[in-house]
Amino acid sequence: MFERRVKILLVMLACPAVLASARLVQLQWWQAEAFAAAAERMLSLPPRYFPALRGEILDRRGRPLAFDAPVWEVAFHYAFMVEDDALRRRVYRAAGLRAADLPSPQRVEESWRLVSQLTGVAMDRLMERRDRVVASVARIKAAVQRRRGVETVVQEETMAHTVVGGLDQQMQVDARLGLAGCPWIEVRPCHTRRYEGGPALFHIVGRVGEVDAETIASDPRADDDLACYRPGEVRGIAGVESAAESVLRGRRGRRHEDQKGRPLSPPADPVDGANVHLTIDAELQQAIYVRLSAVLEENPGSTGACAVVLDLPSRDVLAAVSCPAVGDPAVASPEDETFRQPWLFRPGLARPPGSIVKPMLLAAAMADGKVNTGTYFTCSGHLFPDRPDRWRCMATYGHGPVDPVTSLQKSCNVFYYHVGQLLGVRRMRYWWPLFGLGERTGVGLPEESAGRLPDELTEGAARLAAIGQGRLDVTPLQAAEMAATVATGTHRPLRLWHSDAPDNRKETPLPVPPDAWRTVREGMYAAVNMPGGTAFRRADFSRPTGFVLLGKTGSAEAPPRQSAYTCRFPDGSVRRIVARNRRALLDSFDPAERPTILSQQDADPDRDTHAWFIGYLAPRGRYLEPVRPGDGALVVAVLLEYVGHGGEAAAPVAAAILEDILTGRERSDPVQAAAQETPR
Repeated sequence: MFERRVKILLVMLACPAVLASARLVQLQWWQAEAFAAAAERMLSLPPRYFPALRGEILDRRGRPLAFDAPVWEVAFHYAFMVEDDALRRRVYRAAGLRAADLPSPQRVEESWRLVSQLTGVAMDRLMERRDRVVASVARIKAAVQRRRGVETVVQEETMAHTVVGGLDQQMQVDARLGLAGCPWIEVRPCHTRRYEGGPALFHIVGRVGEVDAETIASDPRADDDLACYRPGEVRGIAGVESAAESVLRGRRGRRHEDQKGRPLSPPADPVDGANVHLTIDAELQQAIYVRLSAVLEENPGSTGACAVVLDLPSRDVLAAVSCPAVGDPAVASPEDETFRQPWLFRPGLARPPGSIVKPMLLAAAMADGKVNTGTYFTCSGHLFPDRPDRWRCMATYGHGPVDPVTSLQKSCNVFYYHVGQLLGVRRMRYWWPLFGLGERTGVGLPEESAGRLPDELTEGAARLAAIGQGRLDVTPLQAAEMAATVATGTHRPLRLWHSDAPDNRKETPLPVPPDAWRTVREGMYAAVNMPGGTAFRRADFSRPTGFVLLGKTGSAEAPPRQSAYTCRFPDGSVRRIVARNRRALLDSFDPAERPTILSQQDADPDRDTHAWFIGYLAPRGRYLEPVRPGDGALVVAVLLEYVGHGGEAAAPVAAAILEDILTGRERSDPVQAAAQETPR
């Protein structure tokens, strides 16, 4: 019995030993390679990412306006931006370094000062940059934790983040040598955004800026580690850079390998962003900017100017100039920036249009049967005999009997007070969108406004709207689009950049009879080319050419300007400050910082109007007919702020711009220019 129990006990003891031995054989023999591979994967190197180039922005002739240029950057590993020894040891082990060699906090702090010395970037700026990266990574980590329900190490914690960029060749060599003993700092190649064209292209091309934590947290591509935004990267924040962000932005490349160089995931090469080809002619844009700058120099009380040029009938935007612009040496002081606001994209800024809406309203009224070629309204200088101080016309003693053509030629307000009453605001709201008002033009820039349409249905609101005042606001881009609609009889959205995709812009004929269009065009012809026209002999377009200019002037009432005060401050500096009055200026400063007012420049009440001109070139001999493809026709819209009347100020500028374009055509293609100058 005893022997039997001993045998049973021995068997019971032998079974676990046999099982353990078998398991050891399995682990060390049959599955040795698998477990070794798993161990190596645990010590795998972190993925390496390779940046993609941002696409170029080119003008219509292929000239680069924005592109990525090669530079170098200094990147600090995230683990050494925060005091996390566990994360630092993990990074060291992944890089094949000994955890025992981790630098002390003092050594890390010294490395920041070394970066500052080698790059010339102040320590406070480096610390500000570090704090932004840490805050951004913390937000990403919190967002991932909320999504997954568990705390985990995010990719951004295992990466080096840029702290200084834009190093040239010599700076990067000095940085590599000086930081050789700091394995937690990388000096690596990158690129920076470069811009050509100067201030003339500033608003159109736009700019890029570093992504912030909110952008990263709300990124719809956050789960795609090859396309998502990461701290230190840039995105478009204005102009075409912003509007075409999805096209310009590429996809970064990735290599993820173990310590023996074996891939742990399929490699991905970087995919550069696509180029964007604008319809803008950079040379024309710069020439117009120079011309508008000269206008502002001659009119120091003006707050700014802009011009838009379109190709007909394609509606391609050849130029959209806003003056002044950031980067203009003439705008170098804070008071100039306050007064003229060079950051505003004026072609997309809505303003009261004044009389430039009259051709559109005349076409609408004739299409609705409210007015015909035989309609006459008598203008005695005002609408109501018993109220001569209200609802006045620009002509003090009136225009007498006025027909539709004369109403545009002389821009008779009384005629259009009647038109406004006959149409009414409700009917106007039907017609305005057909001409492109009240909605964006299609250029796609984030700075473009949709304008404003009146909503009051009173007779007074209708009269004001009929002369382009009241609650009606139009952008210069919309004004050019409106002129193009009159020129062709059809509406079509504008285009700022070409695309490989088919052009799906719909061209919509307006329900306006041909006779009505001819009447409108005859009135615009008379405004420029016939005695008594508001732009006659001002829009001088007398050079022999195959084109004739049709146009409409506008003088829109604008809010009274503030006065400009030249002030001396307690520190001895002298600056010009714009304010409503002296008391408002002085109250805006603390008593110890209040300046002494040296002089005051008040606004000129005679120039509290914005000067407009819209017009287009039509083939001489058939200017009453719609412009056709191949005519080489152009549309122009000019707005000069606070310079007086449209006929006196804006019309000459518009004509000069068109003359410059035709002269340029002659230089570039004499044969084509001669063909277009043949009378028809």
